Amino acid sequence: MFIDPSTEDPREHIRFHNEEPFGITDRGKYTVKRLLRHPELDDDRRELFRSLDALKSSLKIYIKFGLEQEASYLEIEKLLANAVKPEAEYSSMAMDLLN
Repeated sequence: MFIDPSTEDPREHIRFHNEEPFGITDRGKYTVKRLLRHPELDDDRRELFRSLDALKSSLKIYIKFGLEQEASYLEIEKLLANAVKPEAEYSSMAMDLLN
């Protein structure tokens, strides 16, 4: 019943509203309830969400002032691009945050 991310795409079953996972299929709901609602995972996920959200906000400020060519902007952009790679921890959450 659990989703196996090594053989299937979890995004077909689970999405995120901010840092909170929710199932969009029965298997997704089961996986969220049984695996993803663990205090240690919740804390790690929330911490990463706050960091990514702050980076996203920083990019908006750079864009507002036309500073997209600054080295720090490019570094933040790279960090966020890495956060949505499938092998990144909580990449699905990052995708939902950054889309």
